[in-house]
Amino acid sequence: MSKVVIMLRKQRKRNNGTYPIYLRTHINQVPISIATKYYATEAEWDEVKSKIKGNSKDVKDANLVIDRLAARVNDIIVRYKLMNIALTPDILKREFDNPSTYTSFADFVRKHIKVKVGVNASGTVAYHYTFVSKLERYQPNASFSEITTDFINGFIQSEKKNGISDNTLRKTLGTFRHYVRIAIRKKFIIDDPFASAVRVHASDPDMIYLTPEELNTAIDVYNMEKLTPSLQRTLRHYLFACMTGLRISDFKQASFEQIIGDYLVYVPVKTLYAKRKPIRIRLCPLSKQLIKDENGDRTTGPLFPSVMADQVVNRYLKNVAKECDIDKPLNFKSARHTFATIYLRETGRLHWLQQLLGHTNIRETMVYAHAIPGDVDASMAIFDKFK
Repeated sequence: MSKVVIMLRKQRKRNNGTYPIYLRTHINQVPISIATKYYATEAEWDEVKSKIKGNSKDVKDANLVIDRLAARVNDIIVRYKLMNIALTPDILKREFDNPSTYTSFADFVRKHIKVKVGVNASGTVAYHYTFVSKLERYQPNASFSEITTDFINGFIQSEKKNGISDNTLRKTLGTFRHYVRIAIRKKFIIDDPFASAVRVHASDPDMIYLTPEELNTAIDVYNMEKLTPSLQRTLRHYLFACMTGLRISDFKQASFEQIIGDYLVYVPVKTLYAKRKPIRIRLCPLSKQLIKDENGDRTTGPLFPSVMADQVVNRYLKNVAKECDIDKPLNFKSARHTFATIYLRETGRLHWLQQLLGHTNIRETMVYAHAIPGDVDASMAIFDKFK
């Protein structure tokens, strides 16, 4: 293993007669010199002990700092050797210039995620932990200097081999880039590795939603009360989401305390810790009846206390679809899509829909305009009268 030597660089004498003190080592037989930003004359320098002569406080402090700088170089060399990772002169200088208390980039991410707990929505925190687990599976203990364009491109290929869709991969890369930018701001990473990384383009996923006819069929099945208790309860929850556009996270949090008059007023869990802008959803007669069916005379606490785990709900919805003769792979998200497409079809009010869904960007809402192209085409008939 390369030895770190502290030396007076006599080839660079300054006008005041002092010489710069350097650290010297070899990486792959290539000599590496690192400036300590300390200086001494030949008379002040102890060649045997490789330190500045004297017992004054300034001299002792200078020698202590220089020793620590040498130890930092040695620690980098040892760490890379223990991780069995090739250390190059460029990596050594980058690691030296950007010291950190983190054992790896993944460790850096995990410690920053902890700061988000209680600040960001729990789902966001969970997703970020999922990301860092993927990162560690791909390459454990990757240092900051290893987060390069090649690393990111390799990560992308690894995720694709694991069958990850382009849309999911784009979301993962967005999280990856978020932490890379933090590392750049803190000067742990110098150049943005995403600048020339492979681009992953979003694909148009199949948006599942019920037509008005299918929704009426589902309501009829619910009113007949012929389903098993579990499926009846699942359909009740699903229909309420169809009438209100709630995400499953907001559905679980919905309570009687959020009902003001004929409105359900709530702050979406997804943006709870950001803009805190409340959403007002008018409760139609069916919505009110669904709440009563769930609770009887109870008027406090959660609106739907018997909600099941997400996976269980989505599994039951597949059976609900069969009972309703709906040939679509329903999931809870499709209820929100049903609400949005029916609202837009009936009103044409895209900006109002944006408010009801709690979207911060109109582009998120625009997907529903694309979901009903037939209606848009039909609306162009207004120009047929011009001949």
